[in-house]
Amino acid sequence: MPPLDVENITVGDMDDASERVGNGTASLLDHRMVNSIVPAQSRPCGDCNMCCTAPAIEETTLSSDTQRGDFPAKPACQACEHSGAGGCGIYEKRPSVCKNYICLWAMGLIPAKHYPMKRGVAWTYQPDQQGGGIILMGHCLDVESVMRDPVTVGLISGFLKMGKFVGITIRDSRSARRFFPNGKGAMAYIDQSDPEKVRIMPHTERTFDYSFA
Repeated sequence: MPPLDVENITVGDMDDASERVGNGTASLLDHRMVNSIVPAQSRPCGDCNMCCTAPAIEETTLSSDTQRGDFPAKPACQACEHSGAGGCGIYEKRPSVCKNYICLWAMGLIPAKHYPMKRGVAWTYQPDQQGGGIILMGHCLDVESVMRDPVTVGLISGFLKMGKFVGITIRDSRSARRFFPNGKGAMAYIDQSDPEKVRIMPHTERTFDYSFA
């Protein structure tokens, strides 16, 4: 089989391939594509279930996901009713959006001290749909609490210094903060009328300058 041309894989290609891997309809090429970009899990999850909190589970996604079990929709950054001390209660039939969640800690891409259950934030990455490039996304239950943790602030600072990301976003179900490499930041509240709790309220957005030691 010829080598995969990784340089010409688009964000759309990856999204489509990941969706097919998640719902069980992937081809061999889909698996090769995903494996070429996403490293294998290198750390066991242990008792961590932060990824059960992170993504929004949308009704439209569930209705097209033929492999899932009985699973309700839920907002982003809120606990799932199937998540408990033993992990996911319907793990084998969890929705594809759960299967496709990329935890940077589990992949070994951030230091061990940032164990999501301890720090209260799960880190992933995703394409910036507006400006292009990659953003780092932290999902948590309480932004204010997490941002008081100097270990997490240090991780954000380190991400920014890498110069590989167009921004770092950390959010809960109520608000989101974004940090840019140029020392500027932005904060906005989440639209509570949005069932998925992913839309921000533009009129609440304010910008600020920041400096991480």
